[in-house]
Amino acid sequence: MDVLTQDLQAQPSDYSALSVCGFEEGVVQAIPVEGNLTAPIITNIIENHILPLLLHNVFLVVDNASVQDEVAICRILSRKNITLLTVTI
Repeated sequence: MDVLTQDLQAQPSDYSALSVCGFEEGVVQAIPVEGNLTAPIITNIIENHILPLLLHNVFLVVDNASVQDEVAICRILSRKNITLLTVTI
């Protein structure tokens, strides 16, 4: 196996991704993260990368991941009157 191939291979647990999909737009953004997603990382991504893409008065649907800080996310989304909906996957 050459060096380039070795460098590009990652173990499944080495990377995570937070993706944003629009009802009409399809995948809007996919943000890779080295390691696991944590509450501070998720909150930062929503505030700095996702919120600017969202219109006012819409819904953001998320899974019920235990690592999310739902209170912090709701505070961020309230700036644009966005409602957070949590679904069980």
